[in-house]
Amino acid sequence: MKIFLMLSCLISFTFNSFAQNLKVSQAEMYYKLYRYAEANPIYKELIQKDELKIAEQEIVFRHALTASEKCRDFVFEYDVLARISQSDKYTFDDAYAYFQLSLFLGYYDRAKEILASQIVLNSVDARKTNLDKYKNGSVWDEMKKDTSIYAIKSVDFNSGTGDFNPIYHPKGIAFSSARNVAFRKSTFDNSPYLNLYIYKSEGSKVVELKFLETSRHDGTAYYDSLNQVWYFSKNFPSDKDVNLTTTGLFLFDEKTKIETAFNYNDPQFFLAQPFLSEDGKTLWFSSNRTGGFGKSDIWYSTKVNDVWNEPVNAGNIINTSDNEMFAFPQKNKLYFSSNGHPGLGGLDVFSVKWNDLKASGLENLGANLNSNGDDFSLVLDSTEKAGYFSSNRGEFIDNIYSVVITRLDFVFVGTIVADLSIDKIQAIPVVIKKEGIEISTVYADKNGKFEFKADKNSSYTFEINETEYEAIKEDYSTVGKTASDSTFKMFVLKSNIEVLITVVNEKTKQILPNSKVDVINRKTNEVISGVTDDKGIIHLKLPRNNEFELLTVHSDYNDSKTTLNTVTKDEIIKSTIGLNLIEVGSVLAVKDLNYDFEKWTIKPDSKVELDKVVAFLKANPKVKIELSSHTDCRGLSDFNMRLSKKRNQSCIDYLVSKGVNKNRVIGKWFGESMLLNKCADDIECTEEEHMINRRTEVIVVSID
Repeated sequence: MKIFLMLSCLISFTFNSFAQNLKVSQAEMYYKLYRYAEANPIYKELIQKDELKIAEQEIVFRHALTASEKCRDFVFEYDVLARISQSDKYTFDDAYAYFQLSLFLGYYDRAKEILASQIVLNSVDARKTNLDKYKNGSVWDEMKKDTSIYAIKSVDFNSGTGDFNPIYHPKGIAFSSARNVAFRKSTFDNSPYLNLYIYKSEGSKVVELKFLETSRHDGTAYYDSLNQVWYFSKNFPSDKDVNLTTTGLFLFDEKTKIETAFNYNDPQFFLAQPFLSEDGKTLWFSSNRTGGFGKSDIWYSTKVNDVWNEPVNAGNIINTSDNEMFAFPQKNKLYFSSNGHPGLGGLDVFSVKWNDLKASGLENLGANLNSNGDDFSLVLDSTEKAGYFSSNRGEFIDNIYSVVITRLDFVFVGTIVADLSIDKIQAIPVVIKKEGIEISTVYADKNGKFEFKADKNSSYTFEINETEYEAIKEDYSTVGKTASDSTFKMFVLKSNIEVLITVVNEKTKQILPNSKVDVINRKTNEVISGVTDDKGIIHLKLPRNNEFELLTVHSDYNDSKTTLNTVTKDEIIKSTIGLNLIEVGSVLAVKDLNYDFEKWTIKPDSKVELDKVVAFLKANPKVKIELSSHTDCRGLSDFNMRLSKKRNQSCIDYLVSKGVNKNRVIGKWFGESMLLNKCADDIECTEEEHMINRRTEVIVVSID
C-alpha cells in the first residue's frame, strides 16, 4: 500500500510538472510571435494559480510583465511586480516600474513605500533623480490642493472601446478611435485597429474619414483648415516575420487628394501625434528617433521656403528618460503629456512657456485635469478657457472629455507717481522677487502704470532701488486667496536730496576734519555713517520728507546731538554742526541718568547713557570727570543724602565694570540740596517733575 501511494504521488507530480511545462512552452511561443493577447492569460494562470516560482522561471515572469502591459492588464502586471519585489531578482528597474504602476493604479501609499525602500535610496541609477523630485510624495498634496480649476465631462460620442486625441475641425471634433465598426483586429493585443473619425456638431453624428483608412492603425491627426491639409500618423508596412510595425507622419491634401510622407520618417523609429503651430511654420510630434532623452520625446521641425527642416529635440526641460507625448502649442505655451516628470500617475498634462525656441516654467496642470491614469492630448480653444482632452481614468479605457477651465487670476497693478517727466518714470526699473528670488524687471507705461500676473499661493516683493530716490519695497501675496482679484498700489517716488554737513569748532569756527557723523532715520532707524573730509564736510544723499538725528563725535570735543529735516523742495541742504572743546567745567551731554523713587539701581536707559560716558573717556584719556548724584525733595534729608551716595556709587561701579580706571572718576552726592525746579518741600508736583531731580550729572573736572 505504501509503495502504491508513493507511486501515485510521483505520477501526479510528474503529470503536473509536465502540464506546467506545456503551458510555459505555449505562452512563450505566443510571446515570441508577439501574440500578447493569447500569451497573457496563460502567464496569469501559471503565476497566480500554479504559483510558479520566480527563482525557477524568472524569464517567464519578465515576459508576463511585457504581455500584461501590452494587453493593458495592469492589475496582473502589478501582481507580477509585487511578487518580484519579494525575491532576490528585484532590481531598480523593477522598483521604478513598480512605482509608476502603483501611481497609475492610484496606490499612493505603496508608491511612498517604494520611494523609501533601500533599493531606491541606495541606487546610483540616473533615473533616481526622477524619483527624488517626488519629495517623498509631498508633491501629490500640492497637485491635489485645488481641483476647482477644471470642470470635466465625458463627451457623448465616446464608444467605450477607446477614443482619444480630439482636435478642432470646421465641422466638429476629429479624433482617433478603436470603435469596432469593422472586424479588423490587431493580433498584438486583440484590439480593433485605430481609425480617424469626425464628430459633426450638426446632426450629432460620427463619420469615419475613409480616405485615410488603411489595413492597419490610422492614428493621431491634425487638420490645417486654412490649407485643407491633414497631418496624420499611420503604420508602415509590417515586418512579415514578426508582424510588427512602426508609424510615420504623412500629409494628405484634400484639394489634390495627394498623400505625401514626411521627409524624416524612418521605419526604425515611430513618429506620431503631429500638431501644427498657429502660424503653420512649426510641426510638433513625438518620436523615439536617435538623439532623444528617453523612450518618447517631443520634437519639432520648422518650415523654411516650404521645406521642413531637420527635426530638433525640444530639450531636457520638456523631455525625460521616460515618455513625453501629444504636444499642443498655443500662443507662447506648449502643452504636452509626460510620465517622466512628477505627476499623479501615468501620463499627466504639463505646460511650459515657449519663447525663442526655449522652454521654461514647467508646470503640472494639477488635479482633476490630471488623475492617476493616463491624461493626454489636451487642446484648447482661442480663449484658453475650454477644450478637450483624453484620459483612461476609471476603467483604463481611453475616453474623450470636455474641460472648462476657471483659473484664478491675480493681477497686481502699480502706478508710479513722481514730480518727473513721464520719460524718466518709464526708465525706472521695478524689480519683482518671488519668495525672495528675483524673477523679473518691469517698467511703467506712458501712464506710469505696470501690471504683473501672479501665481496662486505665492509671495512677492516689488522694489525700486534707484539711488536718486528713496527706496520703495511693497509686499504682495496670493497665499490663501480663493477668488480672482486685482490689487492696485501707488508707488510715490520721493527723490533723494544732496546734503552737505560741515563740522566746525563752535567758538572759533575752525573746520574739524575726521569728525564722525551718524545720521539716524527716525522713521526707519536706518543709520548712515560718514567722516568729514579735509574740508570738514560730509557729502550725503538722503531721502526727502524725512527727519534725521545727527550724532557728531570728534576727539577733544563734546559729542553733539542735532536734528536734520529733509522736508523741502530745495535741490541741496547745507548744515553746519558746531562742537565745543572739552573744558574743565563742561557738562557732558548725557540724558536719562534718572532713578525710580527711593531706588539707586541703574535703569536700562541709563546704562545706554553711561556707555556713552565710557566711550567718551576711552576717546579722551586725559580727561577726569565728576559724577554728582541727587534726589528729589521727598523723604528726610539724611535719608536722601545716603540715597544720593548709593546712586553715585552705582554709576561709578558700572563705569569701572566697563574698563574705566576708578582714579579718573570723582564721586559727589548732594541729596535734595540742588533741585532743578520748583519741587521743594510742601509744593505739589507731578511724578515726572520729581523725576527730573532724581539724577546724576557728568562734569569734566580736569584735563591733564
